[in-house]
Amino acid sequence: MRKILGVLLVLGILIVLSSTAFAQVQAGRFSIGPYIGGLSFDSERLIKNSLTGGVRLGYDIGRYFGVEGTLSAFFTDYERPVTGSKSVEGLNYRLEAIFNILPKSSIVPFLAAGGGGQAVDYPKNLPNVHGPVLAYGGGLKIYFTENWLIRYDIRHLYQTKDALNDIEYSVGITYLFGGKPKKAMVVAKEEGIPAPINLQAWSKSETENSLAWDSVFGARSYRIYRDGKFVATADTNKAVDAGLNPGTRYCYRVTAVDSMGKESPASNEACASTKVKAISAPTEITAKAASESQIDVKWKESEGAKEYKIYRDGNYLTTSKTPFLADTGLKSSTRYCYAVTAVGADGKESELSRTACDETLAPPAEAKKAAETKGMVLSAKEEKAVAAVEKELREKGEARINILFDFNKAVVKPQYHNELKKFAAVLLRDPSLHVVIEGHTDNVGSADYNLKLSLRRAESVVKYMVEKFGVPASQLTAKGYGKTRPIADNKTKDGRAKNRRVMAVVDYEIKK
Repeated sequence: MRKILGVLLVLGILIVLSSTAFAQVQAGRFSIGPYIGGLSFDSERLIKNSLTGGVRLGYDIGRYFGVEGTLSAFFTDYERPVTGSKSVEGLNYRLEAIFNILPKSSIVPFLAAGGGGQAVDYPKNLPNVHGPVLAYGGGLKIYFTENWLIRYDIRHLYQTKDALNDIEYSVGITYLFGGKPKKAMVVAKEEGIPAPINLQAWSKSETENSLAWDSVFGARSYRIYRDGKFVATADTNKAVDAGLNPGTRYCYRVTAVDSMGKESPASNEACASTKVKAISAPTEITAKAASESQIDVKWKESEGAKEYKIYRDGNYLTTSKTPFLADTGLKSSTRYCYAVTAVGADGKESELSRTACDETLAPPAEAKKAAETKGMVLSAKEEKAVAAVEKELREKGEARINILFDFNKAVVKPQYHNELKKFAAVLLRDPSLHVVIEGHTDNVGSADYNLKLSLRRAESVVKYMVEKFGVPASQLTAKGYGKTRPIADNKTKDGRAKNRRVMAVVDYEIKK
């Protein structure tokens, strides 16, 4: 029987190879067909191996999955001597789930698993054997037209009640019907597989375009051409073309390839442009007073920007082709804040940059008068020192106050009066300026103790500037950092002395 099945298998494959039709598993179709085969019984049954035959009824839920019912019978003999007839009759019935491994091929291997029952009637005076059965195995479907196929099956049948193991192998023919199958297409040498239709292309991202087209019956794969050049192969009727340039137009065509490797004519052309790269907001923006009536605004150039829009105090001011603006005609001693956006080639505007602010310079006479009203008449030398401190604060954002403290002390010594006078003058001349006075210590003592000591030192400096020079307390904030930010080696006496210091740091107002 097995030799016959082998011959039939070869015959089925030859039929498919010589056929001009192409078929495959299609969702929504029913199947019915007879089969014949053999049964190898468990030795404990004491019955001879025999032929078997039956019928299958199935339904393909999708390309990959289906269900199937099987009913078969067999007739054999009991192996031991008995009184009267030795005839044994049996019936197998089960329901199985089917998984198709290559559903788009004309030769489809598959797996099967399920359960059912078995009834075996022995000769008179011997007990019959009935019980549930678990079945698993696989097979091969060979399509030779759209509606007909030959199939080969093998199953392991396990009768759970008596722990009996049987093997069933068979060959059968199946007829497919129902559903809405795709129209069979003859692949004629002179015509070949048809071209895909309804190709569509659209942008997915800055570097990707998406493609889709109608599936071609009989196509094993598709070849994608971009601007006339082959770029990729797809197994389905959808694809994503990646690695593209932003804001660039690309045109596509697609061909279908059949099981013999033959390529169809090209589809219709479809074009799409990748998305324009979103332009980023300008960075590193600065605003610096250049005179009593001018503030210079600078920022880092944004890639892809064709121009920039400048906003002053929240209102649109002007447009610049370069990352620089000299804002003129301003009022003296007045604070102005700026933010900038970048405009891309598509006309879209980026988010606002961070805000940068500065105050136009005061006229010299006005600055001197402001200081004098606070009882601070400065010499030419002191004016020069004040200007240096102001420049350092505005350009670097911080300046060191050159005062030192005795070990474990927070008292400002009188010898540092003129040093603090410079910083007080800068603050008095610019009421909009806010400075953080930072206190620092050496590494002697615990972290908690030094943190508190550094804060006391910063507070002493703030108190001195408020009481001695009349600086508004609202312009000053004290903050202690303890020993966390040394500037010299704490292993030496000189290094520890340098670490016991105070810094003035400009507290910028930053808005986005």
